Amino acid sequence: FMFHYARLTGHKDFERKASDLLDEVCENVNDSLSLSFSSGLLGIATSIEYLIQNSFIEGGSDELLGELDILFHNQIISRSNFENVNLKNGLCGLGYYLYYRLNKKRDDNENLITLKNKLNLVRWIDWLEDSLDFVSEEKDWDDVYYLMNLIHSLNIINFKVDKILRKTVLRFTLGWNNVEIVNNYEYLGITLLKLLKPWI
Repeated sequence: FMFHYARLTGHKDFERKASDLLDEVCENVNDSLSLSFSSGLLGIATSIEYLIQNSFIEGGSDELLGELDILFHNQIISRSNFENVNLKNGLCGLGYYLYYRLNKKRDDNENLITLKNKLNLVRWIDWLEDSLDFVSEEKDWDDVYYLMNLIHSLNIINFKVDKILRKTVLRFTLGWNNVEIVNNYEYLGITLLKLLKPWI
């Protein structure tokens, strides 16, 4: 929020404060942090990728996030540490991270790290598909639906993405009456970003 506000208003104090807060977060990253998107490594890593992609901070995301890519790869291979599929603390948080890492590099087939992340996304999609039979919460289906729509734009094994999308739509139409689908990705839970929507 502060980086956006600083850019919008030109107030350098907000940019300095945002940089200080980011430094503080990065200094406190350690092995005891959860993997969750809402309060753990996935959220921090996705935020760093977002800030780089939007030129709020400088640096190469492959270098900055390389160790986390390996950690997340190991989670995908072992299929461990996620008890549900939601964005907040489940599989969709990991999928969103992979989406964001690949979003600006979707056509790059030369970079080894990008290719590894594409393979991780394929494995993650398989893991998600296997996990859908155990999803009972409506909000979790919302997260799956919106994330699959984002991932579809990457054009990586879309036949599987389409299959998952059909399953979510079928669940919406047959599973619940008066379903209100909620997009939890639009502001990533940052309520104050809604204020800046006209300028973002």
